[in-house]
Amino acid sequence: MSAIGAMLNIFIDPQEAVKGFDNKWAWVAPLVVASVIAGVIGWQMIPMTIQAMVHNPPNGMTSEQLQAALPRIKMFSSIGLIFAPISTGVMMAISAGLLAAACAVMDIRASFGKLFNLAAHCALINSVQGIAMFVSLRMKGDDLQSLKELVPHFGLDLFLSDSFNKQLAALIGYFSIFQIWYLVILALGLAFMTEIPKSKAFAAITPVWVLGLLMRIGTSFFGQ
Repeated sequence: MSAIGAMLNIFIDPQEAVKGFDNKWAWVAPLVVASVIAGVIGWQMIPMTIQAMVHNPPNGMTSEQLQAALPRIKMFSSIGLIFAPISTGVMMAISAGLLAAACAVMDIRASFGKLFNLAAHCALINSVQGIAMFVSLRMKGDDLQSLKELVPHFGLDLFLSDSFNKQLAALIGYFSIFQIWYLVILALGLAFMTEIPKSKAFAAITPVWVLGLLMRIGTSFFGQ
């Protein structure tokens, strides 16, 4: 199967996609695509972030301080984009590592290489979420007034008020349509790849979503 075919199949037909995961270099194409998407979106997000900060400066910063800091903010934001492939690859490796640990505990035979290929391809769903996020923000245009608005809601947290408990909102919002899609494909891909029952595969991916959930709740303590 071609690299393009595997990347397309992972969205709707993971059983077909995993057939090419014996190739130890199958992760390269999705890593490149995910990194390019992350880099382009990140570059386009810089002026949106600046706009939101100008309208509503971060806590403890005056307008004058913000104006003085803007050149450095733009510079560091641009530099950070250079590391998009590294950060993307690290997240894929973490997911594969968690899967490998769960597989070892649950006596599921799967090499780290195949699990990394699976994690890399499933990460493309996160790229689709990033595109959806960017499109949503572009539609708002000049209406962006704060950094909080730079995180569109794709879960049930869409219906929660600003006064709602932040940690509980993070818990509810974590399971967005994209996150559920990602976890379902990840579990199905694991099941087809290792020929185990789907119920066991869904149990095996638990560490992946638990870590993501804890990170989401943790970051909520630092939000505005």
